[in-house]
Amino acid sequence: MTASDIKPAAKSSLRKLIASLGGYLVNDWQNECSLLAMNEIKVTVKCLNALLCQRLIVTPKYLEDLVSVCSKLNASTIPDPNKYIYC
Repeated sequence: MTASDIKPAAKSSLRKLIASLGGYLVNDWQNECSLLAMNEIKVTVKCLNALLCQRLIVTPKYLEDLVSVCSKLNASTIPDPNKYIYC
């Protein structure tokens, strides 16, 4: 996963959230990235790469909710990433 146009303090929180799920946050776009986190859609190189690779672009809130659900013992469903996509 990577992030675009996220302030350093928020990026640090994002890194911790991803690590708690067993993933990692990279600084530059890689084809292996499964998600791009952005507060709002802006045309950036990372955003264009995510679109070209057909990866989800979600808000950081998606990861917060995902971690919350995964931390519950009886979690039956994960948050729908489509609810966190800008259209």
